[in-house]
Amino acid sequence: MLFKAAKDRDTWVKIKTEGKHQDTREYLLEKYNEYCKEPILELEYSKFKIYFETGLRMKYEPLYFKRRGRLNILAGLSLIFDDKKYISELEDIIWAICNEFTWALPAHIAALSFEESETFIDLFAAETGMALSEIYYLLSDRLDSYVKKRIRHEIKRRIIDSFEHGSFWWENAKTNWAGVCSGCVAATYMYMAPERFESIYPRINKIMDSFLSSFENDGACREGFAYWTYGFGYYTVYGSLLKDFTDGKIDVFKNPKIKEIAKFQERAYMQDRVIMSFADADIKNYKYQRGITSYLKSVYGDDFSIPPIESAREIIPDHCHRWAHFIRNIVWELPEKADGVKPGMVYLPDSQIYLNRKKNFAFAIKGGHNDEPHNHNDVGSFIFVYDNEQIFADFGMGEYTREYFDSQTRYSFLVNSSRGHNVPIINGQYQKDGKEYKATGIFADEDTFEADMAKAYGMDELLSLVRKCEITENHVKITDSYNFSKEPESVVERLVALSKPEISPGAVKIKNVVLKFDEKMFDCTLSEELYKDHSAKDAVAYLIDLTVKNPKAEFKCEYTISPAD
Repeated sequence: MLFKAAKDRDTWVKIKTEGKHQDTREYLLEKYNEYCKEPILELEYSKFKIYFETGLRMKYEPLYFKRRGRLNILAGLSLIFDDKKYISELEDIIWAICNEFTWALPAHIAALSFEESETFIDLFAAETGMALSEIYYLLSDRLDSYVKKRIRHEIKRRIIDSFEHGSFWWENAKTNWAGVCSGCVAATYMYMAPERFESIYPRINKIMDSFLSSFENDGACREGFAYWTYGFGYYTVYGSLLKDFTDGKIDVFKNPKIKEIAKFQERAYMQDRVIMSFADADIKNYKYQRGITSYLKSVYGDDFSIPPIESAREIIPDHCHRWAHFIRNIVWELPEKADGVKPGMVYLPDSQIYLNRKKNFAFAIKGGHNDEPHNHNDVGSFIFVYDNEQIFADFGMGEYTREYFDSQTRYSFLVNSSRGHNVPIINGQYQKDGKEYKATGIFADEDTFEADMAKAYGMDELLSLVRKCEITENHVKITDSYNFSKEPESVVERLVALSKPEISPGAVKIKNVVLKFDEKMFDCTLSEELYKDHSAKDAVAYLIDLTVKNPKAEFKCEYTISPAD
């Protein structure tokens, strides 16, 4: 039996009647009033075409995702309450989704023909196919036969026939696309065409191998924490269904590398409400999926740690309203007690990510290279966290637009360029993008991280730039040792913040954290720059520049960061 907990009617009786599930019931009823009281939103062509004309995604996509939210809420309420009203409204939104020209987003079909666009399998077409398949499976005895026939018809042409008769660029991708798309396609087959699953399994398995190759053996998700939640979250769903489908004969969770990837979630937390936001991570969204986390805990037991319960997401997984996460957030329950975020050092040697949690603050830094998945030019950049807030920050992901993913324009965005990270600016130059622009000479132990950042700049005259970070219980000391073949024109130690700093002689104070420097060596200036965050809202970046007054061919820069109290 696939998805055993959700198929078991007793599960829904308990959720309907038991007191411990009252919050779940009330939450879904509250969201029903938010998502389902108004008429179903039209996906108008005038909004559909905006991406093609401007590269902007935020006019069409919120409408598309709100439909998925409506689908989820009505399916959840139908499973709990078995009320004809909810079933009828669920059938309406299913019918509307089946009427959509394409289940893919405009941003993902811009280069395709009209005919290809209609049945192209992107992330969200794959998710939609899986969602309708699983809802069909769970509510088959209550959905109208005509609606069920429509679901089968649309899934056959948009997912099954499209997959069998086509090929997709993401089949060789070393990103979340491979994991999400193939996982959802596989799930759709298990539910809607189980007799054909064996024939496509080798292809699915090959795609999943490509996805898993995006992770080093240390398990780090270099795309960012949000993409661990997304890509590996769907891999977890796929693995659980595959285990059920094969009666336990195929169990991906026995693979040691999968276990290391699973543990990345706990390793990404700097403090209870802050995650490392390297690459395209969402700096505001530190919450984890309770369902996926619960399942992984059941698999790995004491070898898997759960962050604080307060940091678990509500039932709705995110603004994209992903069904797989939504329904599992309801039926896969977290233990009452979490493990929490504990002090200590974590080093992921293959990805060159270092994290040191002290009692009062946390510090993270990365080496790596500048052609990582969802890359930012950030070799040697660090994050300093105090009181559950990034003080010296990594802005994470910006607004997703056409230009954001264009290799010619990606690094013009502050959040992607090294000018928006805690790394030096040398002779007015920033780090370059490409795999050859990387960290070398890595050293890490309990309280020290060291890396040579010189190759990240691609400057012949920069022979070495060794950043040494020494972490004590009270402060972090940063020492940058420069070695040039000739005297540089300028060297600036760039630091970035989300809260406005206070500048005073020899010090920069942000909230209750102080950076101290030698004012004889540096001139300190502050500037502000607006950028678009991932929600397309204006945000302010505070750029602190410690400009070296008399740079030589060989010299050292030092500063310390510590809590003020």
